[in-house]
Formats: sequence, structure tokens, C-alpha cells
Amino acid sequence: MEMLGLMFALAVGQSWLLTLYARHFARRVQFLDWPDKTRKLHPAATPLLGGAAVCLTLLAGCYESLAMGGFSLHRDGALHFVPALLLTTTLLCMIGLWDDRFVLSARIKLIGQILAILPFAVWGRTTTSVELLGWQVDSIWLGLPLTMLWLVSCTNFVNLIDGLDGLAGTVSLIVVATVGVLAYLNQLSDVLAICVVLCGAIIGFLGHNWPPARIFLGDSGSLPLGFLVGALAIEGSAKKAAGITLVAPLVLLSIPMFDTVMAILRRKLNGRNIGQGDREHIHHCLRDRGLTPQQTLLAIGGLCFATAASVLAAAVLGHDAIAVVGCSGVLVALISAQVFGFRETALLGRHVTAVWTQLAAVPRALRARFLLARFETSVEARWQEFWEQLVRRVERMEGESLEFLSRDLQTNERLSYLSWSADKPEAKQRLTAGPVSANWELTCTVPRGVRHQTRLAVRGRVAVHAQAKHLSELLELFTAFCAGVPLNATLSTNGTPSIPMHPPRGSEIRGDAA
Repeated sequence: MEMLGLMFALAVGQSWLLTLYARHFARRVQFLDWPDKTRKLHPAATPLLGGAAVCLTLLAGCYESLAMGGFSLHRDGALHFVPALLLTTTLLCMIGLWDDRFVLSARIKLIGQILAILPFAVWGRTTTSVELLGWQVDSIWLGLPLTMLWLVSCTNFVNLIDGLDGLAGTVSLIVVATVGVLAYLNQLSDVLAICVVLCGAIIGFLGHNWPPARIFLGDSGSLPLGFLVGALAIEGSAKKAAGITLVAPLVLLSIPMFDTVMAILRRKLNGRNIGQGDREHIHHCLRDRGLTPQQTLLAIGGLCFATAASVLAAAVLGHDAIAVVGCSGVLVALISAQVFGFRETALLGRHVTAVWTQLAAVPRALRARFLLARFETSVEARWQEFWEQLVRRVERMEGESLEFLSRDLQTNERLSYLSWSADKPEAKQRLTAGPVSANWELTCTVPRGVRHQTRLAVRGRVAVHAQAKHLSELLELFTAFCAGVPLNATLSTNGTPSIPMHPPRGSEIRGDAA
């Protein structure tokens, strides 16, 4: 323990001094983050080399700890794990430095992250099984894709929440400290040593980054920190050397993960680009509620501390469900109190409802398409049968009247008139008293050559949203009927239909020439 304390103290001191030097060096070479008065609202240009100081401290601290005997590489897999971890950390820091200086596109930055993480996923972390809440999948082919997905995601989780002074460092500190305790319980000396050094490096940096910040972490720090918390989380919580236990890592990073998922949902469902930034992250929401930067930082730190405590409780008691319940409680409280995620959840619910409504309407829509196909091919010969079909559809939609009219436009002669009205006393009374005052009305007019025109009109009193969505189907059927029905559709001289039919209740078919 004395050795760990010495490693921690050295890391804190080195990080504080390196960050101090980085502040002055960044100003000298103009490596600064300039405010833009839209998303970057800091009052003045601020140095961006804080991440480089943290990474240098980690590299130096790990070398010093190894030299002092703070940990060894004799554990199974440690000889590959530690060098691969530090290599990927260095590569991500370099990508972040380039992005801070020249601004990479989202696609190029993602490709760079994948290439930087690949050496660790291939060489540093062999995975043959995945466990979640007692369910275990053994597959050597699943390990590499899942490890890559997890590490790239974690890299971006921390990067996306780095929008408030000290936030990325504080969240990372809580996660890494918790992983250190898990590594101590699992007797992983190399993981424990790295966690101790990294905690010291973050604390030394936070001395300069605590609100109001005098230096920023930048992508050179948020990208490697995200990778480190993801890699250390799966290594420190693994119950066997070649396995991944997902519960503890997922819960530990649930707050930044939740913020990222809500950002993706918010932008996607609102029709915006996923990579398009906004000011609706969790720290922005807390600031909008009147919290100061320090209060916002402490509030989010408290949420992360609560999830970390649930992970430690689950590890001590041996029940992963404790961590899941604790994490779920925190997230549900955030949503139900409308602190964060409420609007995104409600928007997602409306989209899911819309999708379900459309899926439920598929059988009816298919029947309408089949009927339309029959209309378009044989309406002239079977117009009375199709009239019945229209009447039944209008009746199901709470329609009150349906009228068909064909007219000669040159002489204004009414060639044919067919009508139907609902078989209800109150509806009949309204229809005979005068024009129908309808809540909804649909009219379809189709020209037939140069001088003729056909018209179908339906009126109804009950405007139900579930029925209104079928009006487009009805319009297609109306168009097909008007385009194919005979212009002189009328009764025979003996008063019976020219084609045998059984009209629906309340329907009337008549023809006259005006």
C-alpha cells in the first residue's frame, strides 16, 4: 500500500507540473480553443494541451511504477495488456492533438480511433467469452468485434460529455477509482497500479481544469481517457482472464452512455445529423435549471458516484442485479423528474407508436391495394359491385353520405347520379333538412375526355384520427371508380339494376337526365 501511495503522489505532482507547463507552452504556440459565442461560450481563448499532460504523466508513471516494483507483468496476459494499452493511449492522444489543431471530420476521426484501438483489441485483450447477468456466450469470433465496439463507444462517450470545465476528468476519475477497487478485489496488480497512476494524473490536471478552467482537456485527453476507462473497466471487472463481464462496465459508464444515447436519439428523431452538436446535453440541461458550473459538476459527479457505489456493492455481495437496479433507479429518476432525457424518451415513444400504427395498418392497406387493382382493371363491367365496396368502406369510416355524379361539361347535362346515406334516423333528418354540415369531407373529380367529368364526394361527422389515415386509400379508390365507371350508369327501364346486386342498407341508386 505504501508503494501505491508513493505512485499516486508522484503522479499528482508530475501531472500538476506538466499541466502548468502545458498552459504556458500552449499560449506560446497559440494552441488555443477560441470561443465562438454559439457552443463555445468560455470568456477567452483557453489552452488545449491538458490531455497531452495527462497522457505523459500516465506513461511516465507506469514506467516509474514498473521500475520501482509497483507491479509486474507476470500475470497471465499482462505482458500484452500493459504495452498495448499504453500504445493505443499514445495513438489516440496524437489523433486528438491533430484534431484540436486542424479539426478532423467526424468520419476521419472515427477511422483514426478504430485504427488506434485495433492493436489493443487484437494483441492486448484476448476475449473468448461474454457474460451478462448470468448469461454467458463462448465464442472466439465474438470477442474482437465486441471489444472494438465497446472501446470505440467509450472513447466517444467521454469525448461527447467534455463540454463543461472538469466534467470529463471528474467522470473518468470516479470510474477509474472504482475500477481500481475492483482490480484490488480481483488481485490484478497491474490494473490496480495503472488505475492509481491515472487517478493521480487526473487529479493533478483537475487542479488547473476545475471551474473556471485555465486549460482544457481537448480531444488529446478526452479520446484516450474514454478508451482507458473502457479498457480498464472490462479488464478490472473480468471474472476470468479471457472473458468480458458487461454489467460492471455498462453501469460504471451509464451516465455518459445515457447522455450519448439521448443525443443520438434527439438528433436523429428531429431530422438532424448525428454529428451535429447542440446544447442539450445533461450538463446544459442542469445549467439551464440555474445551477452554477461547480454545482452542475458536483451533481453529475454525484450521479456517477451513485452508479459506482452500486457496482461496488454488487461486487462485494456477488449479485450483478444490485448494480443494474441501482443504475436503473438513477436513470429513471432523471427521466421522471424531467431533469434529462424526458423529451427524448417522449419523442421516441411517439415514433414507436407511429411505427406500430403503421404496422397494424398493413393488412388493411394490402386489402385496399388489392381492391384498387381490381378497380383499375374491371370497374366498367362491375361498377355496381365496386359501388357496394365503396359504400361499405365509407360506412366503416363513420361516413354519412356518398354521392357520385357524371356530367357533360358542354351541355351541363347530368348523365348519372348515385347516392348513399347512413341508415340512421338522426342522419336522415339532417340530410333531408338541408346540406350536410360535416366534420370531414373528401371530394374526387376526374375528367373523362374533353367534355365529360365524374365526381365522387363523401361526408362524415366523426373525425377519428385512426380513420383519417385511410382517407388517402379512399381517394385512390374514388379516382379509380370515377375513371372507369360508365358515364350513363343508371337503372334499367323496369326499375331493377342492369347488373344484379344487393345494395347495402340505406343505399340508393338512381339515374336521371337533367
